[in-house]
Amino acid sequence: MTQGGGTNTAADHDITKSGFSTVTAEDVVSWNPDHIICRDAPTVKQIMTSPAYRSVTAVKDKHVLGAPQGVFTWAARSAESALQPLWAGKTFHPELFTDVNLENETRTFYEKFYSYKLTDAQIHDIRAGPPRR
Repeated sequence: MTQGGGTNTAADHDITKSGFSTVTAEDVVSWNPDHIICRDAPTVKQIMTSPAYRSVTAVKDKHVLGAPQGVFTWAARSAESALQPLWAGKTFHPELFTDVNLENETRTFYEKFYSYKLTDAQIHDIRAGPPRR
């Protein structure tokens, strides 16, 4: 996220140093982030609908997002995480990343590294994040 111009607030509070960690609602409320990036859609829904997060700027501004997910989530240690800085930049600072066409970058990545040609619908589904369950 930092490569895309964001600040990883959890890392600033030593939360993510050992891989996956638990972050409480109280932590998020005290940090009051402008954006929250989640690994999955159920977590996005939980945060957006829980009264515990109501005062958080990211919730009020509807900036709670699921990371894109293709073969694996872009927010984790996978080949596709190379695309995460582009997505983060376009998410956090769209005015600075007008020259980046994320659809084309995604299509090129899949063709080059997976020898797979994505359809427009597949690119949309990847960018929409994990499916809601």
